[in-house]
Amino acid sequence: MSNPDPRSIRRIFLSPRPNVPLMTAADLLGMSLRELKRDIADGTIVAVSTAMGTKVTKEELIATAMRLWDQSAIEEALGDDAPRLIPEAI
Repeated sequence: MSNPDPRSIRRIFLSPRPNVPLMTAADLLGMSLRELKRDIADGTIVAVSTAMGTKVTKEELIATAMRLWDQSAIEEALGDDAPRLIPEAI
């Protein structure tokens, strides 16, 4: 996986939305829609069914970002917001 885009990190962690469409999730995570769907089929990423179609929850986006990218890159992108946004268990 390539280096994360700081703007994508901020969108994942700061979004007020509870979930996002698959295409948006793939874009934010820096992967193709095909890769995202493969990860969903494998159970690596959990998607939910909504009235508006299949989506990825904000919590799942955060968990995937934390798995894919170095914590230091995430903390740098989040700046002063990092302490309140990064899950305490990490």
